[in-house]
Amino acid sequence: MWDHPKFVTFHEIIRETAAAQTSAAVFFKTINLMDKIKIYFDGSCLPINPGGKMGIGVKITMIHDGIETVEFLAGEFEPHPQNTNSVAEYLALKKGLEFIIESGNTDCPDIEVLGDSQFVIRQMQGVYRIRKGEYLPIAQKCVEIKTQIPSIRFTWIERSKNNDADKLSRGIIPGNPPSCVPQWLLDT
Repeated sequence: MWDHPKFVTFHEIIRETAAAQTSAAVFFKTINLMDKIKIYFDGSCLPINPGGKMGIGVKITMIHDGIETVEFLAGEFEPHPQNTNSVAEYLALKKGLEFIIESGNTDCPDIEVLGDSQFVIRQMQGVYRIRKGEYLPIAQKCVEIKTQIPSIRFTWIERSKNNDADKLSRGIIPGNPPSCVPQWLLDT
């Protein structure tokens, strides 16, 4: 049911000059293994939970040889009675984990996943058990994916430190554009 969301993806190469950005973009495309990856994720179910429209937001920060690259992923899912905040949180996490696999970075020595859902983070840390609910199959898939990433760790952060992912998860829902998304993307 949640396999076909509408997705928006964009990235930034963080450098000071246009010349450096060009060389960094070329460099990033030729090197897969990053030195460090941070994945911030968040999900929302609005205007009602359960049953609302779900939005997911993922911010991925990657560093290789001092060059920082940031990817933003945002997706939306049409309203459905089985949509919940927990499902949205897990879908966002799954998208971030899949990014690591698809980009060939499972052997990156420093991968940290950060989220403001204590429920999801503690389940991924093994502190809380994954029991039952609409989120169960997605949570089980996330556990399966994380076993392919040896150096991964999960960290709970306050919502105020997860602004970009939060804004993306809420902003993909029409009428609520996130401030971290470039205007040119919102205009398309």
